Amino acid sequence: MQLEDFLLTLPKQWFNDELVNAYVELLRVRQMKFASSVRPKPRYIFFNSFFFDKLTENGRFNHDAVRRWTRKEVVLKARKIFVPVNVTDAHWFLAVVIPAAGRVELHDSFGGAQEHMGKNLARWAEKEASLHGLPKKDWSVVTMPCRIQENNDHCGVFMCRHMELMSKGEAVVGWGGSSSYHRRRIAAELLSGSL
Repeated sequence: MQLEDFLLTLPKQWFNDELVNAYVELLRVRQMKFASSVRPKPRYIFFNSFFFDKLTENGRFNHDAVRRWTRKEVVLKARKIFVPVNVTDAHWFLAVVIPAAGRVELHDSFGGAQEHMGKNLARWAEKEASLHGLPKKDWSVVTMPCRIQENNDHCGVFMCRHMELMSKGEAVVGWGGSSSYHRRRIAAELLSGSL
């Protein structure tokens, strides 16, 4: 992450892919440390923001474009799979694939996640299951209640905080603090390299 990316944690700035992906890496590292110290191990997968872009490149579903991301492991054995989604470089929301339930949850701080994007992830999960000989499921896409952002430039903040809270098993609806506080917190976590 470059300084210009880090400066996007300042007020009234939109988070970009590099900033979000740096935060996703912190979550992934924390998960690895946590999983090695706790039994039974909750297993979460954190994809970076490019996963969904590749899966739906040029507006078309393309499982082959992301096949290498999951070639070495059966990701559908995870408890949750976190997928940050950037809609036309103008809005972030979080998609969470819950394999055991056969469900894709959409967490959108504007309250209007686009269901067709969730359906693409459900289709991806079906293909993954088929490739690994897992049972077939009727996947559902659900828009989940979550805290609504106060303005047009905090969706990245909300998406990162949702990932962080959900990966700790905490509620995502009633978390407190101003968006400015959470921006500063994300900046501090990125600077320190830990959550």
